[in-house]
Amino acid sequence: MHRSPTRMHRITVLATAAVVFAACGGSDDDPSDASDSTSGEATTSPTTAAPATTAPATTAPPTTAPATTAPATTAPPTTAPATVPETTAPATSEPSAVTTEPDTSIPGDVDLALAQFCFDSEQVYVFNQVTSVLTDPTPEQAEASLSILDFTIDAAVESAPVGMGTQPQRAAELLDEMLVVFEQFDYDVAAMAVAPELDDLNEVFVEFDGVMSELAGFVDDECTPASAVLDSQAIKLAPVVEQLLDWPLQPIANQAGDIRMFVPTEWSEWIGSTDVESVTVLEASSDIEQFENTWNVAGVLATVAYVGDDNAVPTELLDSSSAGPDCTLDSTEPYTDDVYVGELHLLSDCAGVGTDAAVLAVTDQAASSVEVTLEFQFPGGYERELLDQMLAGFAAGA
Repeated sequence: MHRSPTRMHRITVLATAAVVFAACGGSDDDPSDASDSTSGEATTSPTTAAPATTAPATTAPPTTAPATTAPATTAPPTTAPATVPETTAPATSEPSAVTTEPDTSIPGDVDLALAQFCFDSEQVYVFNQVTSVLTDPTPEQAEASLSILDFTIDAAVESAPVGMGTQPQRAAELLDEMLVVFEQFDYDVAAMAVAPELDDLNEVFVEFDGVMSELAGFVDDECTPASAVLDSQAIKLAPVVEQLLDWPLQPIANQAGDIRMFVPTEWSEWIGSTDVESVTVLEASSDIEQFENTWNVAGVLATVAYVGDDNAVPTELLDSSSAGPDCTLDSTEPYTDDVYVGELHLLSDCAGVGTDAAVLAVTDQAASSVEVTLEFQFPGGYERELLDQMLAGFAAGA
């Protein structure tokens, strides 16, 4: 594609039992600002891939953009959460070099290990926030959200650098106690609300709250994403959380922390901006170089422009999309979710090679201060279900 990069809330209030889930970070009404990167270098933004089914090796980014690749981890099976995520670490030298696990004996890989732990901790944040958004969850939603939450906590335990594993380890132990109770009630939150025998578990939930708040403090102090972006992704994922376990997608993010997405597992290369500036990017594909220069491989480019309150104009973004001159516009659809509003353009016959494209241009509903563009290309035609899945999980802004 030819282009130029231009905290504990309740899952529900369980009456006298007062059973709650922790959501690290702060309330939805009080998101913190984005913090600075822990390293000035283009280190990783690793990924804990809850719905993915494999752990593809990552490759180093091309040298044409400020870049970061993110190693994928294996996903929890649909019947039980995974325990030890398998990870690979990205290289930062030549493109297309398959990478291996980091040697934390050298300073650069210490930073890499911290970046891995940051991303895993951010995933914990997101899926705890999902439990907050689900104020009246079905048993299926409760089981799915807790299964993924359990997986993300285990991943954080595994990736915690020396001296940083106490909080996630304790969170894992406490959640294990909580899961036993939920399993006894078949994840029927309504039934748990009227079960007086759960009063004895209040201390477990209170401690869990405290531990998760400490972990949230770490995310705020040491990691890059703005809480608002994590919160926005949780809001978008909550309605589809029971479907995530079946989606062949993995989460990714740019190192700047202002763009998060779910993409197909085969899109195993991704790069993005390392700092939040006036315009930031994240792109993913099976072959970044081919994606950037041709219409022959699938992928996505996400671009965020910070334009100030009430200055965003999504329709102008569509006009400037690289798909415009190279593809035939087939249809235009209005787009809205709980966070963003804008338009989706579906295009075909890009560059005459039989590639379809989709371009989403949206702004945040709250203040119209950011312009977000997602440009997808699909050789051989797009699958609407896959496109909708990716649209259901993106979040961007700062």
